[in-house]
Amino acid sequence: MASKPWWTVFAVYADTEEGYVEHVQADDVAGARVKAYREAESVILIAGVVAGKVFSEEEAAADVTPLRGRGHAIVVSHVHVTERRVMLPSKCPKCRSDLRKPHAVMQGDLMLRRWTGHLTKTGDSVSAERDQHETSARHAIVEAAKLRCALCSTDLWNGIVQEKS
Repeated sequence: MASKPWWTVFAVYADTEEGYVEHVQADDVAGARVKAYREAESVILIAGVVAGKVFSEEEAAADVTPLRGRGHAIVVSHVHVTERRVMLPSKCPKCRSDLRKPHAVMQGDLMLRRWTGHLTKTGDSVSAERDQHETSARHAIVEAAKLRCALCSTDLWNGIVQEKS
């Protein structure tokens, strides 16, 4: 039994006009088109089908994660929490305060804020409605993200790293 030949389907997503290239195995051009339609994440407009595996030279945009369907590209944050064991001194390195005494260390947790808003007119961000902020301890990641000396505010541990992608 002979395997089916490879076809390369060139298309664009109908909603974002982002390029789409797919390699499929099918008996003929019509079968390759049908397979590409099935495998696409949303509606595609096929520009052409060629025999064999042809690779595209264009680079994907790294700064936008495409969402299928009609949508808007906005900037969001990805939070990944890992636990780590750190050594803290008994005394603050700056003011020499005894960190074993009550109220000597201030711990900052990651608080999750939930609020309602709407897409801006340009569609590139979410704008908050007035007086819609809600913060609650039940929405906190209760692991220490930042530790400071309560007396002089010297950082003892700062686990908040902000990376630009």
